Amino acid sequence: MQLSGALWWYWVNRGSFSEGRAFLAAALSLPQSGKRTAARARALCAASELALRQGNYQVATALLEESVASYREVGDTRGLAQAVLNLGLSIASAQRLAEARALIEQSMALAHEMDDPWLLGHAQDSLARLAWKQGDLETTRVLAEQGWHLAPQLGELRAQVSPRKLLATVALVQGDYRRAADLAQELLASGRSVGDRETDCSALCTLGTVALRQGDYVQASDLFNRCLGLASDIGSARTSSMTLARLGELAYEQGNDALASDRYRESLSYAHAFEDQEVIGGALLGLARVAKAEKHYGRAHTCWEQQRRGSTSTSIWVRSPASPTSVTLQPCKPIWGKRHTRRRGTREARWLLSDNNSVRWRQ
Repeated sequence: MQLSGALWWYWVNRGSFSEGRAFLAAALSLPQSGKRTAARARALCAASELALRQGNYQVATALLEESVASYREVGDTRGLAQAVLNLGLSIASAQRLAEARALIEQSMALAHEMDDPWLLGHAQDSLARLAWKQGDLETTRVLAEQGWHLAPQLGELRAQVSPRKLLATVALVQGDYRRAADLAQELLASGRSVGDRETDCSALCTLGTVALRQGDYVQASDLFNRCLGLASDIGSARTSSMTLARLGELAYEQGNDALASDRYRESLSYAHAFEDQEVIGGALLGLARVAKAEKHYGRAHTCWEQQRRGSTSTSIWVRSPASPTSVTLQPCKPIWGKRHTRRRGTREARWLLSDNNSVRWRQ
């Protein structure tokens, strides 16, 4: 169990999430590993980190709650700070944002007490990610910029990765494609230097989205397909789903509604493997666009309402590589955060219900 708990960073760097989770699950299930010890707490925290990266937030939360309890029992303050921080990130993904902030701030307070710059840096990065989930682009940008400048002091290359990802995403949303592309190229170089395939995926997806927004469909297709192949290699259902949704958007922009629908439905076929409602919501919104273009207004309205409100579950037929299957999607939170949803929601409602059916909506 001690060895498995120590290897988690290797699995994160290599993108070998499923392999790492299997090893840790086996170690945690050993008869002699049931006692609350620092080693078990570390293994639980490591397993939660891998689950988080695969979008399995409920599993991660359960692992972290036990890890926090174990760290408290054995009196390991640093381990407790790390587990509390990860717990905050996990429940933020369930839109429990107030609880998440309290936990992140609790971790920051412990890091201050220990004068631990590494933990402080990661806690600040977590606050930036929380701001992103709340739709506060300016706070996200400011905190990510601060984290980026502080990263070299932590003596860890990966400390620069997460701030760059956030800054690239903010730039993309704000239409600053040159900055988004520059940051993605830096991410790609960083990922390759340490063998971080998850970061490679993120960079390729960002570069593909920049190409898509700028109308370079050939380049976008190449980048998205490279990302999809890498996501398949590392076993990331969440990244595969997100990339397929981007390929759906690409097909839609090229006027191929049938292919777009196939890609969005294939994206949703992964929904059983992770709980990231932002990714699922993006695919639903894509299906709404396609349905509207095909003049299936009732279907378009249903998909859009499901994505926007998250008030009901809906069954959607999705195509998997093996056979069609019906999946029930849990309520989706608005994918752009509260501040963006009011503005974007009104605009998209006008678009979906507009009589001008010949005009495609563009982001």
